[in-house]
Amino acid sequence: MKRATYFLIVFVMVVGLWAGSSTTGYAQTADPTPTPAAATAPAAVLDPTSQVTFLTLGETDTLLRGPYDSLRVRLSTPIDWVLLPGATVQLDLSSSYTTLKGLDFTGTGASLEVTFNNVLVTTLPLDWTGERTLTIPLPPEALVSPRSDGRHELLLFLDAAIDCEYDHSTSLIVRQSSLINLPHDTTAPRLDLSRLPLPIYQDSAFQPVTAAVIVPDNPTAGELQAALTVAGGIGRLTNNRLPMTLLPAAAFTPEVQKANHIFMVGKADRLSALFAQLSLPAAFQGGAFAGVNPGEGVVQMAASPWSTANVVLVVSGDSDAAVNKAAQAVSSGVIRTNAAPNLAVVTDIQSSIAVPTIPVNRTLGELGYDVITLGGSGISSSEIRFYIPPGQITNNDAYVDISFTNSALVDFDRSGLVVQLNDQVIGSARISAETTTAGKARVTIPAYAVRPGINRMVFLADLLPIDVCTDINLNRLWLSISPNSMLHIPLVPAEPIITSLQNLGAYPLNFTASPTLKSVAFVLPTQDAAAWNTAVQLAADLGRRSYGTLVEVGAAFADALPEDFRKDRDLILVGVPADLPLIAELNPALPAPFENGSNIATERSQQVLYRLPDGVSLGYLQLAPAPWNNQRAVLGVLGSTSEGVTWAGNALVTAALRGQLGGDFAVVRDLQIISSDSRLSMRTADLSTTLVPPAESLVTPAPAVPVTTAAQNQPWLIPAIIATGVLIALVLIIAILSALRKKA
Repeated sequence: MKRATYFLIVFVMVVGLWAGSSTTGYAQTADPTPTPAAATAPAAVLDPTSQVTFLTLGETDTLLRGPYDSLRVRLSTPIDWVLLPGATVQLDLSSSYTTLKGLDFTGTGASLEVTFNNVLVTTLPLDWTGERTLTIPLPPEALVSPRSDGRHELLLFLDAAIDCEYDHSTSLIVRQSSLINLPHDTTAPRLDLSRLPLPIYQDSAFQPVTAAVIVPDNPTAGELQAALTVAGGIGRLTNNRLPMTLLPAAAFTPEVQKANHIFMVGKADRLSALFAQLSLPAAFQGGAFAGVNPGEGVVQMAASPWSTANVVLVVSGDSDAAVNKAAQAVSSGVIRTNAAPNLAVVTDIQSSIAVPTIPVNRTLGELGYDVITLGGSGISSSEIRFYIPPGQITNNDAYVDISFTNSALVDFDRSGLVVQLNDQVIGSARISAETTTAGKARVTIPAYAVRPGINRMVFLADLLPIDVCTDINLNRLWLSISPNSMLHIPLVPAEPIITSLQNLGAYPLNFTASPTLKSVAFVLPTQDAAAWNTAVQLAADLGRRSYGTLVEVGAAFADALPEDFRKDRDLILVGVPADLPLIAELNPALPAPFENGSNIATERSQQVLYRLPDGVSLGYLQLAPAPWNNQRAVLGVLGSTSEGVTWAGNALVTAALRGQLGGDFAVVRDLQIISSDSRLSMRTADLSTTLVPPAESLVTPAPAVPVTTAAQNQPWLIPAIIATGVLIALVLIIAILSALRKKA
């Protein structure tokens, strides 16, 4: 009996310990230890008047390693700047070294050469370890750019020859908070329409440039069409890098006036109060512009009376047709000026636009470039620019023949030349012993990489020495591109591309089928400035993707859609459904119709429906064939509120969001997008977006890890504990009875 009792006690203890040990690995139920957050990059501090950080220029923290390494930083300044003495470079550095032998010196034993625009400014001994901020004055002679594109270049060269002499390793981190300070004066913007998009758009990191498109209060459909045409043209000329906001005249506040370049688009008599505040070459008087005939469009540029740094572009006329003539002239980017360089009178679109003839073959010398020399250890680059006329495209027969030579001191196995076109890599060339005397490389130029207007080709040389310790002067590492290098780009007139838009993920195909966007029309509400502004964002994005000589996008109100728009154009509806009477006609064809005047879509293809709170903001993207012509597409950029309409538009123009689209229907809530396809028998996604998160939540937070109790995670645990308790009780009873019997 005693042995049985001991065995039972041991068995119960083992079971109890095993059951108890299974609870030790669960999540904390209260006050969990916080997980360290990932390090975030410090925010760039940008003083638009004179300073720009390395981060703003696209440089993050950069590690330079000995014995030799370098960093090049390039920047452009606004065209109206005149640089003044007192320029500086502030370097935020972290210096360190490691060594296996005791060396008797202070700091790292290395130095940093600072060169600005090919002028050696200073050589800094790295006589410290750890973090340090240094401010380096730039002499006046260093403020003159030697580059053909006018950009300035800062070169930081780490010279750590000590790493070659000893068992020693040097490291230097150049922080992204480093900055360049360029005190300056400004000159009045040059008012010349032939230089568009200058001075409105400038490719400079110093000044965040924005523009406001001002239309009359209660604009006509023709005036909105002109505004969309201007937006599309500016989007094409700037690669959609100029943020634009459309506002009615009543919203043209002093804050808007001071902060933006201004496009005034509308009939002369409807914007006359604003025109009276401007100094125009063709003054507005007596209800018309001086010297402008009835039916003619007029484009004028004036200095902004509200900001000395900005200009006002007037796009006007005495009728909707005249305003649209002026708008199309602006969208072309090639304007014939009148008696003054800031005035153009448009009588006929064809005579207003000159398309230059571009030769098929152009050498770099003919483009204005001399020998291009790339040098130093690591990556160095140089850019050339060439022009492609609007309305012209190339085929896959285009190429660039590069004639180059290079130093014999480079490591041929680890060095090379890469060619980029408009930020896309298009080819590369090997470096060898043969190329030291006469290197030749032909790089194919793909048609998709060429765009109308200014194209940027960048040559990047990655040069590494045979032995990093054999030559301190890394200027002996070089690659030179001859001005005899030739671009071969045959051009043909752009023709419409017939495509079938199958799903939202293929946007904007179909809507860019016409080179001039003539196959597209926007359908808008009569009273919704927020929807008009969303249409401007879409037009600018489509303009960036167009390749015609100008922009011919259409616009109409939803209650007065012209018959030719139905027949000949793909439609983009923008707004709240209740404000778009055309929705009622389209409902049978829409993936998710809007019934009984509701602004909430009926997701009839979904098996689970949810009740939504009143006033909830949702954006909708819906794609369907036009019910009157199945060869034409209808795209709905809709929302339950104006905020929802904005979200839907952002999903199309923001690359990171557009990549989430698919099917023929999408629900958008700020950055959250879920798509489905009503044409499939099985859903491609569960549209649970209709289960709306709290209104104050703009970005969907990462779901918290649920706290799971042991009983929830292992359902057998509670019965095991109960059984263990029963066994323990039985053991105790048996032990007590056994003891009582012995006493008896």
